[in-house]
Amino acid sequence: MTFTEIVMQTYTQLIQTSELPLTRLILTFFLPNIFNHDCFNQKKLTFLQEVGSTEIGHLFEHILLQYLTESVYTYRGLRKNFQGETLWNWRKDPYGLFHILITGKNLSGQIFFKEALTKSVRLTELIYQVHRQPATVA
Repeated sequence: MTFTEIVMQTYTQLIQTSELPLTRLILTFFLPNIFNHDCFNQKKLTFLQEVGSTEIGHLFEHILLQYLTESVYTYRGLRKNFQGETLWNWRKDPYGLFHILITGKNLSGQIFFKEALTKSVRLTELIYQVHRQPATVA
């Protein structure tokens, strides 16, 4: 299985959605289908439950997965489910650095991937801006 890795670095101490309480409302307005995602986590919570208190990198993963699903349908007329995983190790990497792995062959060169990534960055920045925090995604 091949994957595309995105390295996301936040530049704020706010990296938990519990510190960004309007996140669920923003997602409901801009990306409501995100709540249909399966989410594999230690507590076995649905994504709807998990979104209330999860790391921003994990949230970004799900935003990207949703936009990828929508974009590939727009460009290719396909219904495709993507999978992702978010990893971090702040003993080794700087605080707020996430490794987001998305399954799929040669995604980074695809126009639908670029579009989905751009939309994901914008929505994540909006979540921070609504909470009066500077944009934090690079």
